[in-house]
Amino acid sequence: MLSTGINLISDVVGAKAKTGAFVFGIYSLLDKFSSGIVIFLIGNTEAYSKETKDISDSDSSFIRLTMILIPGVACLLSSLIVLSYPIEEYGK
Repeated sequence: MLSTGINLISDVVGAKAKTGAFVFGIYSLLDKFSSGIVIFLIGNTEAYSKETKDISDSDSSFIRLTMILIPGVACLLSSLIVLSYPIEEYGK
């Protein structure tokens, strides 16, 4: 998914080489901030702060859902965005 995002940014920048570095820099900054915030929020939940032997069934379900649903939904959403992205032919 990360390489798809970078390729889409390359399409947005196109031949505008002067603004390309700024766009890639902002993309990288926002990616790091959003990933850090999500990891912080999930990591500070009660289920992730317990010892392995103290995890209940509901905590185990929460961990399973965050490990499966979040990446799955992100993959599905990015696939829908890529499929609905308007494609322009170069040279016309």
